[in-house]
Amino acid sequence: MSVYKSVAAKPDKQVFISFGRGLSMFTIVLCHYLQFVPLPPLLAKGTLLAGGGVYAFLFISSYGLSFSRASSWADFYRKRFRSVLLPYYLALTLIFVLNLAVGIYPEGWPAYLSHVLLYKMFYEPYVQSFGAHFWFISTIVQFYLLWPLLLALAARLPVGWFVGLAFAVSLLYTGLLLRLGVQQQRVWASSAVQYAWLFALGLAAARQRWVPRLLALGPVRHALLLAAGLAGTLLLNQLAGARGNSFNDYFIFLVFAAGAMLLYGLGQRVPAVLRFGLWVESFGYSLYLTHLFVFALYLAALTGARPNAYTRVGLPHVLVALALSFGVALLFDKLVKWLLTAQPGPVALPLPAPTPAGREV
Repeated sequence: MSVYKSVAAKPDKQVFISFGRGLSMFTIVLCHYLQFVPLPPLLAKGTLLAGGGVYAFLFISSYGLSFSRASSWADFYRKRFRSVLLPYYLALTLIFVLNLAVGIYPEGWPAYLSHVLLYKMFYEPYVQSFGAHFWFISTIVQFYLLWPLLLALAARLPVGWFVGLAFAVSLLYTGLLLRLGVQQQRVWASSAVQYAWLFALGLAAARQRWVPRLLALGPVRHALLLAAGLAGTLLLNQLAGARGNSFNDYFIFLVFAAGAMLLYGLGQRVPAVLRFGLWVESFGYSLYLTHLFVFALYLAALTGARPNAYTRVGLPHVLVALALSFGVALLFDKLVKWLLTAQPGPVALPLPAPTPAGREV
């Protein structure tokens, strides 16, 4: 069976990338929800590996942009605004208005404006306001601003030098954060510089056609890669403790990527697995934008109080909240698509991987 298939009449759309995007979004949501479930310590640490989906998302964003058909930089940024920022602004505004009535989040107008004007990425108190997951928008905006530089470097350097330079920059930046003692501050730890290695890997993988070669390794090698990633993260934690976690992104990404390839292989034999990942991908960005607010509302209704870090619920409640989040995300996704297609003027052509709803973050 071919590694690549045609999806939604798009022969250039690679199914594994779409599956990986959907899987990453689902695991991110699951990771966020399971933090409120009392789990055994080892299992609780294991769920954090699901958070590796955010690294996969950054990799896939770079991979997808490598096939951009934008005719100019103005056109490129116009498409990014339509596909990423407009849905974000809509979700944020709805959350802000609803929050005035339900009081889930303590932030008000100043925090809201920091999102709209995009300066929250420089101000720690606001970077995670109206939902801890919104830090990611700051990172992806920075990534778009760095994209011209990445393309220029990729065009001038051999692929090995390009990827190696990106890894060196990320490692040095992480070391600097540790030296300054700011590794726990989101505005520093989630800078796009921290993830330069992922952006370079995504760009190189697209240009060098690494994905089909990686998939061709087969399940045994994929399982060995997953084991190597797990061993690396455990060893790093043993040797360096909490400070070592700052360098754990590399191993967690390896675990997630190997796991995604294993699940994709399983999906060739159990189509429901593949269909589920592709289905989540079809509204994944909307799910990401809305899932924490839906969960917070559910927890508030369940406990009668504003959720906090000490709120705990049973696993069945996570399943109910997941179902509610999926329903809300599907409705929000339809609203976003309707608004985008209803706007006058030419409609931007989508990239190979995303859709007009903008699932490339």
